[in-house]
Amino acid sequence: MLGRHCASPKPKRGQLSLLCEMRTTPGNGALLMTRRGWTVSAVMFLVGLFAGGGGVQTYHTLSVKTAREMFAEKLRCKELAAGYIREQSTDSMSLILQRVDYSATSNSCVAYFHTWEDVGNRNTYNERRWQVVDLLTAKMLYDDHCREETNCGGGNDIRMDDEAEAAFDEAVNGRKSIAKK
Repeated sequence: MLGRHCASPKPKRGQLSLLCEMRTTPGNGALLMTRRGWTVSAVMFLVGLFAGGGGVQTYHTLSVKTAREMFAEKLRCKELAAGYIREQSTDSMSLILQRVDYSATSNSCVAYFHTWEDVGNRNTYNERRWQVVDLLTAKMLYDDHCREETNCGGGNDIRMDDEAEAAFDEAVNGRKSIAKK
């Protein structure tokens, strides 16, 4: 039976009642929407589609911008590390850059250096140093050393290397890294 099936009284002029807009087909009881119902549904679908598409596009634009900014900061950090090596290196000391990265948590550049230093007149002593440095403030975040002929053996150098790596990761990421075993 086709016709109007409303549980509520007839809506007043200007009011929209979707329940009254629906009709049933004869026999199966399935609901069919009127032309007005389909138009409202199509408009709502298109509005949702455009809003979702705009949101996705905005997200992609912001993520590309963030990636470009991060790349520029990392490049600047590498340049600062190269300058630090030029300033700190001498004829008797060599700095080797192990890692450099931009720390978003501290808005700074952090570098991890391994230093070899000849101590004495005839290169008789070799001192090894592990350093993690904030390149913008020149603050030493980690510094430890040993001498090749006295206390670098027995795993001491490996321990210092692991500690320097952990200090670097903590400075860059803002949290402690899991110690290596």
